[in-house]
Amino acid sequence: MILGGCIEPVDFPHWECPDGHEWTGDEDEWTVALTDVLSGRPHCRFCGGPTNFLVYPGAEELFLDELARGDAEMAQPRGARPAHWRRICRSCRALS
Repeated sequence: MILGGCIEPVDFPHWECPDGHEWTGDEDEWTVALTDVLSGRPHCRFCGGPTNFLVYPGAEELFLDELARGDAEMAQPRGARPAHWRRICRSCRALS
């Protein structure tokens, strides 16, 4: 079943195995699992390593959760930036 919009049935399954078995779980457990799967994505286009958000001063409040989880880090202020964030490789430190 595919739903559009924000309406979700009660006990909507969060998990599904390759054989099609579905089950629900605790919302916090679901958030942790999803965050773990997506952590570091997209990967660095240079070395393939995981990436973090690089958050520029003044945009910290937009990325509080990511900063707290370690999925983001503060950039050093170097003049005005056109965007609030970029991505930085955790391994080779390349910007994307």
